[in-house]
Amino acid sequence: ALSVQQQNLNEEVAAAEAPRKTQEEQHQLTEHLLLLLQQQAERTAQQQQEQQQQLEKLEAQTQSLQQQLQQQQQKLQQQRRVSEELLPQQRDLDFANSSEQLNETQKEIKEAAAMQKETKEALLQWKAALERAKLDYKRGTVQRDITAALLPPFVARKAELALQRKALLEESAKRAKESKRRSELQGDSALLLQQIASWASLRSSMASQRQQAAQSVAEAEKIYKDLQEQIQLKSAEGSLAAARLSSLLQQQQQQEAKIKETQQQTTRLSLLLQAANQTLLELLKRQSILANEVCTYTREAREKKNKTLQQTTHIVQQQQQQQQQQQQQQQQQQQQQQIVCACAQSSPRGGGCKPLRRQRPPEPPVEELQAKAEELQNRLGSQKRKLMELDLKFEELNEGNELLLQKTGSNKLVAADLLLQLNLLQQRLQQISSKRRCLQAETNVYKASKRAAAAAAAAAATAAAAATAAAAATAAAAAAAVFLF
Repeated sequence: ALSVQQQNLNEEVAAAEAPRKTQEEQHQLTEHLLLLLQQQAERTAQQQQEQQQQLEKLEAQTQSLQQQLQQQQQKLQQQRRVSEELLPQQRDLDFANSSEQLNETQKEIKEAAAMQKETKEALLQWKAALERAKLDYKRGTVQRDITAALLPPFVARKAELALQRKALLEESAKRAKESKRRSELQGDSALLLQQIASWASLRSSMASQRQQAAQSVAEAEKIYKDLQEQIQLKSAEGSLAAARLSSLLQQQQQQEAKIKETQQQTTRLSLLLQAANQTLLELLKRQSILANEVCTYTREAREKKNKTLQQTTHIVQQQQQQQQQQQQQQQQQQQQQQIVCACAQSSPRGGGCKPLRRQRPPEPPVEELQAKAEELQNRLGSQKRKLMELDLKFEELNEGNELLLQKTGSNKLVAADLLLQLNLLQQRLQQISSKRRCLQAETNVYKASKRAAAAAAAAAATAAAAATAAAAATAAAAAAAVFLF
């Protein structure tokens, strides 16, 4: 019976140590979750910094576009002034040449107006992109606030687990004391066995002497009292075991509540994963929009470049043709003057030659034409500079696109990490549920062993009572025999 009790007590110690191990594992799991939340908060802060940098870049680009618009408006005003200055000169030229030049200037004005419209449209597109970036920044701040709100309950949970750990350590110290008491009880049981052996020797010698019989009766009474004390101790141990069982049941309920909390945490993590996937999709959409804008911007830049080159080459060719025509007209005028001089010399009355037609107004000098050609070349150079600036902007847009691609790759890695963490948490939940089942089975076994121990203690008590009664009867018989003798 003592060996069975010792086994039962060992099983109780093992069953009490099992929840302490599970609580340590839960403590480690909460620490791991806290680290993950801190890492996620740092990542969101980095993303917000990157979004702020993008906003600053977009604002700088809008300012540069506004400056370009102002420059183009100034150039348009200059062209209008030049056209107004050229109007009195064009009245003196031929009707055909003046109409062609007017058409050309009107074309230039229309093209400048079209350029202004295109730049305004580009400015509107950049403003829309700026508003989208601001919305992304607001979403990032909302996510940061959510993560900051999630941190305090986890910290409080960590403190609770530390307190529970201290309580478990105190319980383990109490159990060590109980094990010492158990060893003392085992020594007492050994002493009891020795006393029983001495009682057997006294029983054999009781027939010879009356004094030995009286002493054996006194010793039997003492043993009976000791057995009663042991029975009381056993009943106290049974009450302690019942209290332990109730504490184990409470611990089991607490563990079930912890399991529910971990399940809620997994649902929260899944929601965070969905939010991360949504941000990934939004970044991919933004990347496609920026790629389309880059394509349209490159097409427009190429078309503008080709148009400006064609316009400048056409204007230079026209100026060269005008110079050639003016040179031919000067040669014709010189020939006509020579003919007039010859006619005047041949006929002094002036009737020999036909009257000449009225000459056209003199053409502008070559220097003015050269100055115009230089102005056109300067315009061509300015257009080339604009094209170079557009190429630089195109390179900047390509760099921004590459940065967005890198960001989408990093967000994909974060989503993969979160999925792995979810899988690990699910595995941990399965392990905890299996341990809970094992604890339930152990509690059932402990209850059965407790019932068996109670039955054994009752049987031992009845056997001890019967033994004391038999000893008392034998002592009385021995006393009667001695009296009769």
